[in-house]
Amino acid sequence: MATSGTTTFTVTRDQIIEAALRSLAVLEEGATPGPNALENASFSLNLILKKWQSEGIKLWTIKEYTLPLVPNQTSYTIGPSATYNLNAAKPLRLIQAYLRNLSNATYSVGEISLTSGGTGYTVQPTNPAATTGGTGTGATFNLTFTGPVVTSVMLANTGGSGYAVGDVLTMTGGTFTTPCTVTVDTLLSVFTDMPMTVISQQEYNILGAKQSQGNVNTVYYKPWRDYGELSVFLTPNTFTAENYNLHLFVQTPIEDITSANQNFDFPSEWFLALKWGLVAELASDYEKTLQDKQYYEEKALMLKNELMDWDIEWTSTFFQPDVRGGFNRSFR
Repeated sequence: MATSGTTTFTVTRDQIIEAALRSLAVLEEGATPGPNALENASFSLNLILKKWQSEGIKLWTIKEYTLPLVPNQTSYTIGPSATYNLNAAKPLRLIQAYLRNLSNATYSVGEISLTSGGTGYTVQPTNPAATTGGTGTGATFNLTFTGPVVTSVMLANTGGSGYAVGDVLTMTGGTFTTPCTVTVDTLLSVFTDMPMTVISQQEYNILGAKQSQGNVNTVYYKPWRDYGELSVFLTPNTFTAENYNLHLFVQTPIEDITSANQNFDFPSEWFLALKWGLVAELASDYEKTLQDKQYYEEKALMLKNELMDWDIEWTSTFFQPDVRGGFNRSFR
């Protein structure tokens, strides 16, 4: 049985609009919507997208931002232009944060490419084989060869430390005339990360001495209309700003759809729900009966709810008491 071998099916704005209008029985097979119908449906689509992004956190909208710290600066702005401290889409929510120590990175070897297979190999190279050359130490590799040359080099137990991209490493294992060499293409930078406490506005407001300097351990995020504002505690001093940066896991907005041939900022499994969501939204514009509207709305809601239940992490969730306010903290 032959299959396509692809999994990249996608749709454009106008394809979704045409499919929705056909389901409403207002567009004949093979016909093209007029400009007014396209403009109206496109407007409704964007209204749907803006509403849906407020209904739970979708996995594909979670992104990691890296925020450089500035000495003596407590608050940082995040927005879609260079006028903000971080030029990025405004986060809708801050989910998690950690502080990364850049001063103790090991820079071990990651990916490599075979530069030369060498010559004159008569004995299987010793595995794992040590290396010479480059700026670091400790990387070892497993070598295989065909005839007198090495044909494959794989990273063994350790990538060592202190290497740089572009380092040329010479293998010292085996019996050879000219040794095999590899080039370091990427590094595995091992850092120390410290989790941050994400707090509410009330908790941030009651923090004392917000300008006190030291290592950041707490963050508070407030989304404004056009940008977001992140406040940190403690305020970074010069050492912290030079040796650490702040990593933020945020929920980002769903991108607008603005022209006919644009694809949606959605995974492909959401396309059917998008179509029927638009059908339900447009039903009133085309004077459908109450029974028809009810059918469209029920189908659209069913498809969306199925995806909302599916688009979650399939891992364990742990709960623990929030004791930041003390053991006598009351809940209502």
